Amino acid sequence: MAADLLGARKFLQNTFLLFFVHGLILILKPGMFSALYSKEGSSLRNPMLDHLLMQTGFGMLGFSGLFLVLANSAYNKVPVLQTTAVVCFTPGATLAYGVMFTPYWNFLTWVVALMYLFFGAWGLQISQTVMDDMVMHTQR
Repeated sequence: MAADLLGARKFLQNTFLLFFVHGLILILKPGMFSALYSKEGSSLRNPMLDHLLMQTGFGMLGFSGLFLVLANSAYNKVPVLQTTAVVCFTPGATLAYGVMFTPYWNFLTWVVALMYLFFGAWGLQISQTVMDDMVMHTQR
């Protein structure tokens, strides 16, 4: 069980890092995301969009703080891991939707979307491992 909890801690620490770095970039350098825009998306860039990206960055910093606290607490149970996985799926699914169904994003956006989807899948896999281990220990 200790190895599973170490895996859970590693997942939460890496999720903290993902959200923290992404949030800082959104706050400090929202223009960096121009590389992800299509030609049409770039033509729509304005100060309001940069402001919305900055607000999103602060939200991501908030989530990163929560993940850091969870990673360093003794409570790394299945519902926490499953919820964290769902939180990771959200930006991935939103970006994937944007690439597939809007003209504003270019193909590079898939890299960011797949990164978040990977973290979501990783969280679900770890939560299943922890749950299986808990069941195995209760059956002894």
